[in-house]
Amino acid sequence: MLRAVLAAFILLSFVSSQSFGQAAPSIYDALIEEAQAAMMADPAQALASAQAAEAQAETNNRTEGHAHSVAAALWLQGEALTRLGRANDAGPVVDRAISLLGVSPPPTRLYADLLVARGRIAKDRGDYALALDSMGQAYDIYLEIGALRNQSIVLQTIGSIYSASGRYQQAIEHFSDAAERYEDPVLELAASNNMANAYREMGRYDEALTAFEAALQIADSMGSQVLQARILNNLGALHAANSAYDEADQVIDQAFTLFDGQEAGEWSRFLYGVRAQTALGRGELEAARDAIERTFDGVPLDASTQPFTDFHETAVEIYTRLGEFERALDHAQAFKRLEDASRDIAASANTALLAAQFEFTEQELQINQLRTTGLEQDLALATARSRTRLIGAGAALFLIFGALLFSLYLYRASKERQAILANALYTDAMTGLPSRSALERTLAKAQARDREVALLVVSINRRDALNGALGFGAFADLCVQLAERLKTDSATEKVGLIATGDLGVILDYAPQDSLLDEDYLEQVAMRLHRLVQEPFKIDDIDIDLTVTVGGMPHEGNDCIKQAMIAVEQARETHVAFARFDAKAFGDPSENLALMSRMAVAISEGHMDLHYQPKLNLRTGQFDGAEALARWHDPKTGNISPGQFVPLAEETGHIWRLTEWALKRIARDQLALSRAGHDVALSINISGSLLTDPDFAALAARIAAQAPGQLIFEITETAIVYDMKRAAHTLEQWVRAGVKLSIDDYGVGQSSLAYLKDLQAHELKLDRFFLQDFNDSHRDRLLVRSSVEMAHTLGMQCTVEGVEDADMLPALQGLGADWAQGFGLARPMPVMDLVGLFQHQAEGEAPLSRTRP
Repeated sequence: MLRAVLAAFILLSFVSSQSFGQAAPSIYDALIEEAQAAMMADPAQALASAQAAEAQAETNNRTEGHAHSVAAALWLQGEALTRLGRANDAGPVVDRAISLLGVSPPPTRLYADLLVARGRIAKDRGDYALALDSMGQAYDIYLEIGALRNQSIVLQTIGSIYSASGRYQQAIEHFSDAAERYEDPVLELAASNNMANAYREMGRYDEALTAFEAALQIADSMGSQVLQARILNNLGALHAANSAYDEADQVIDQAFTLFDGQEAGEWSRFLYGVRAQTALGRGELEAARDAIERTFDGVPLDASTQPFTDFHETAVEIYTRLGEFERALDHAQAFKRLEDASRDIAASANTALLAAQFEFTEQELQINQLRTTGLEQDLALATARSRTRLIGAGAALFLIFGALLFSLYLYRASKERQAILANALYTDAMTGLPSRSALERTLAKAQARDREVALLVVSINRRDALNGALGFGAFADLCVQLAERLKTDSATEKVGLIATGDLGVILDYAPQDSLLDEDYLEQVAMRLHRLVQEPFKIDDIDIDLTVTVGGMPHEGNDCIKQAMIAVEQARETHVAFARFDAKAFGDPSENLALMSRMAVAISEGHMDLHYQPKLNLRTGQFDGAEALARWHDPKTGNISPGQFVPLAEETGHIWRLTEWALKRIARDQLALSRAGHDVALSINISGSLLTDPDFAALAARIAAQAPGQLIFEITETAIVYDMKRAAHTLEQWVRAGVKLSIDDYGVGQSSLAYLKDLQAHELKLDRFFLQDFNDSHRDRLLVRSSVEMAHTLGMQCTVEGVEDADMLPALQGLGADWAQGFGLARPMPVMDLVGLFQHQAEGEAPLSRTRP
């Protein structure tokens, strides 16, 4: 399966970007450094910087090393163009750079790097003969100058050509040789992933599994979410190809979890492709169609690329089994086109490899002839050598001494390369702050010395919005300024950047007892909060920040991960600081399994909707209901929504759960309507879906087709988080006939700034307002003011959490419109709701049947 993803996952562009050429010092100006720094994250910016560097070098055309400087700038342009998928544009740029170095350039690092660039471009064009020739020349130079890491990169590229030709055993040998040639986590990651792909194509499942797991472990240690997601996608495809569907779903869930339930960029479509394969394998055709449509959303079928080959094949089977033969035919044609291209690539690669092997054989014959000639000369000179033995011995000593000096030089060069690599590994390129790897190393050293430390993660709230508004550079400056402030606290030992907007703070930590454990972390966290209260100045603009802090004493290898989870636990409970709660987090493997079980529960009918009636305080009648998900597992019994709904939000499964609930609520509303009860039904919409345009469109379509009024309940916190995008979605739903309800009002970031602009129909007061309602004049005053505010803004007001029907007269007196709670009616199946409305229509007092 997924043959084409083999090429997409070679990861050589990532690997090669770690080894920029060491050219003359004159080219290492700000523009060159900027181009190098941007090469991975923003190739377009790297291209612009490299072009500016070329222009600057051209202005100094009389200086020594001018050609070398221009060639280096052109090399960076070629690298950037290649990463942007513009191999045809990159070729002439690299060729011009090589011509600037002369007819027979000396064996320099820059020349070899240019040869590698030319080889990579040729490989992308399918010219494997030129690719092998260029890579071979570059390898000889790297061998001569002792560049072990670059030798490894060349071997990886040659291995990828063997893979393209279908000669997987030779590919594995090259990948293995590359990993052994130079110890480096990036190279080892690429080699492990590439070997796993080759083993998979050979049908060696266990070896592929082992290699993928090794690659995943390295990606995790590097802290790269994108690389982890790519490896997990490969691993999921491996499981799916071997009918291990539960394992495939678990690793794909894990990949989505890395991005906190958000889309994993362009790579999401491949994750959904594996989902389609697992759903197809189980016979879940509707789920398979949904996933495969996400895979090809926005991808022209007549211009799809090699990574989509196996997904076209999957789509053919899905649509054929669903009877959608025209769509199946479209994918079949695309599959054939890519399969034909794949065979052409394999044939071209094989031809080039055979030619290269013939050249290698010719070279070996020539070497053997030279050796024979040398032996004859040795015999003829034997007598002369015996007479000059003393001179020979002296020469031998001189050669030994020279060899020692050369070994010393290589040793020092190796140390320098290791120092450069260590600096790149342990320093964030954008901010210059210690990286996550540096923090992990500090924590490990502390553990080795039995010294107690703790970790706090200081997470900038609304960091995505700030990053987008300020830009990457300014946001990086903001992180640096925040780090400088955090360093001023007396307990701070080291501050580093864990992820965008997340700073890790290592504390010297020597607790005396368990109470001090809790107090100490919270005390430091509150001090750090106070350090952030003063505005930050970025480009003469004052920026006000708020942060959330999570903490964990260093008790193992998962300290950073647990502290970051603690941040999310703090946000979920609306507090400024939280210590990691393992019980609340649960077992990740069990959580992933629970999500897989939830998908099965939805498809097999074990998930249901119950409805909690809403009492109209003006009429005294139940005149609406809120839908609530209920899950009854045949083996374990009822599973609480408090367990599976938050987990579905974290893992991205909330989309499927909500889509099912929307379709189900429309069906139940039809049943109510046929029974003569046209009532509005409410449903909660997760904040994680509020800014998803695809979900917004789906929900609007379902609501427009519903037989009655639907009300979408959205928490105020979700609206405030990204008000602009949320407002666009809400307007789309209002146009579709949906009424909006602001849920849990009063416990989040309550603000008139958004309430006045939203076309909301209802404001739901959180149960918090009723905790001391009977005894507190202040609480009753808060309810009254909230009700009056809602009415002023044209909304009705619903009071949630009514546990005692005796509160109803007071709530009516305060002007509330609706009431809801266990004291009035518990959630019930739809047929019981039909019965409730029927008895109410027959004149029976509503509360007489619904009180618990």
